[in-house]
Amino acid sequence: MGIPLLLVASVLIGGAAALEARRADNLISATTLHLVWSLGMAFVLPMIIQ
Repeated sequence: MGIPLLLVASVLIGGAAALEARRADNLISATTLHLVWSLGMAFVLPMIIQ
């Protein structure tokens, strides 16, 4: 779609997930971070935007 804010958010959450995976030495915490972020964007953000 070409929305620049999505690019910024993906870079930030990707970087945070990479740092978390490196810090914790596993992918569970990074996966959880990504899942919480995605669910928040899918369910909470539409309620805020209304």
